[in-house]
Amino acid sequence: MQQLNFFTIILFILFLTGCKTMENYIDVTDAMGLENYVDKKVKVTGKISGEPWQHLVGSFKDFRESYYFDVDDYQILIYSKKPINCETNLTVYGSVVKVSGRSKRPEDEVEEYTEYHIQVDTWTCGK
Repeated sequence: MQQLNFFTIILFILFLTGCKTMENYIDVTDAMGLENYVDKKVKVTGKISGEPWQHLVGSFKDFRESYYFDVDDYQILIYSKKPINCETNLTVYGSVVKVSGRSKRPEDEVEEYTEYHIQVDTWTCGK
């Protein structure tokens, strides 16, 4: 009986900690403003795109899965440690990262471009 109580308490603590952790993410509805959240935890809802735009692509050791992610009329890249299999609306929770690089066009080779992407900690499908 004591063992059951111990496990019940541990599960309850983990549940409360998990809920509190999700509250620490800033709800961002305008992906064009991600530059204001670099290195911060954000929550963004959108959909994995069927029509990728041209973007800078980052390379992150632990985040090997990348997806073009539509948020309303704007598109960003998201990176995940594991595959995301979601064909409906998707809410991602993660950190905003700055990705910079030069153009592929020779005439723009000195100009540097910057985009803001998300490294996904966790995600939920639907809603």
